[in-house]
This record gives sequence, structure tokens and C-alpha cells, in this order.
Amino acid sequence: MPSYSCLSRFAPLAAFVLTSLLAANATATSVTYSPQIDFRNATIWSSADHDLSFSGQQAGLSIELIPTGSDATLWWDDEDGIGIRSDAYENDEIEADENLRVVFTGQVTLDAIYLSDLFHEGGYDEKGQYRINEGPWVHFDASTLPASNGNGERLIHFDVPTGSVETIDFMAPGRIGLQNHEFALMGLDARPSPNVVPEPGTAVLLGLGLAALSGRSRRR
Repeated sequence: MPSYSCLSRFAPLAAFVLTSLLAANATATSVTYSPQIDFRNATIWSSADHDLSFSGQQAGLSIELIPTGSDATLWWDDEDGIGIRSDAYENDEIEADENLRVVFTGQVTLDAIYLSDLFHEGGYDEKGQYRINEGPWVHFDASTLPASNGNGERLIHFDVPTGSVETIDFMAPGRIGLQNHEFALMGLDARPSPNVVPEPGTAVLLGLGLAALSGRSRRR
């Protein structure tokens, strides 16, 4: 059996190896969010800053950003993405009476929403809401969303992608007592919707066209 003095010589080495393994594991499990539509991209979105609305193209999609609220204009930076400037207490994030609308040219399939500055710390849990195609508001809070490294980066991932999306609205309650609830929109994973169902008028025209073709083929 090795003597105690022999084992003690290996203790520092064992501690170093254990620390290295833990550090490697922590690095391997860390997450860096990289949305397909990244509103932190200065080349595409920086000109949105101070605008009443802004249109840009990324990932093959055309997108318009529209802020509403008291004297609201868009706010942008390369860490958080898109927020709202207005008379509210935070001059860079979505909050209180503000609403940020994302409008797509054509219908898209939505896979994920990326948020920033949505924190779960200091005794409170920041909250917000979104809605799709002016449907019911969906509530979320920081503590229940997967987080990236720092900066309050959170992910809303749709296990079943949401199709035929034309608009997304975002809002947050703002100040509740001594707590602030606000966030910015960092990015989206979205793509053109496949197999979009035509509008009723278009469907009727298609049906008449198919019927005419069928009649011609029977007469031959």
C-alpha cells in the first residue's frame, strides 16, 4: 500500500486534474446564442436607431420594425439588439405602454425568439409578453427560459414551429413596485412558410382552373 507521504505528493496533481475537468465541462455546456435574424448586426440594423420604423433584410426575409408608445422611436445597440426609446423610465428597452411590432413581408415559420436584458436576479424575475398575428398574449419570465452567458439573454424555443406568422408583438409591464420588468429583442429564428394555404379567392380561381383542365383532358 502506498505510504501517506507518497499519496500527499500526488494530491496537488489530482486537484489540478479535477479542476481542469470541471472547467472543460463548464466550457462544453456553455451556450452562445446565434439567431438567424440577429438584430445586433450593425451592418443591417444599426440605422434603425431613433427611427419611427425601419425595414431590413436578413436570412432571406424582409422585416419591418415598428415601435409604439409615448414619443416612441426604435433603439439599437450591438449587445442587446432592438428596443424602444420613449418617455418611459428606461430609454432603451421595451416596457410600460410600449409595444414593438415585427412585420414580415409574406408568411414565415417561427422557430425561436431570442431576448436580452431579461434578468432573474436581485430578488425579482423579469417578465414580458408576446403575441403572434394579433392573437392572445403569451406571458414569459426570465426564470423559466433557457439562459445564455450574461446580459440577460433568454431563449423562447418552439418545439413545434409556428407557421403562417405575419406579425409578432412584444410588450413588458415596466415598473411594478420597486422592480423593473423590461427587455430587448435580440433576434429570431424564422424562415419562409412552406405550403402556404391560398386565400379563399385564390383557392376558388385555382379550383376553376383545375376543373377546366380536367374537362379539356376528358374531351380529348
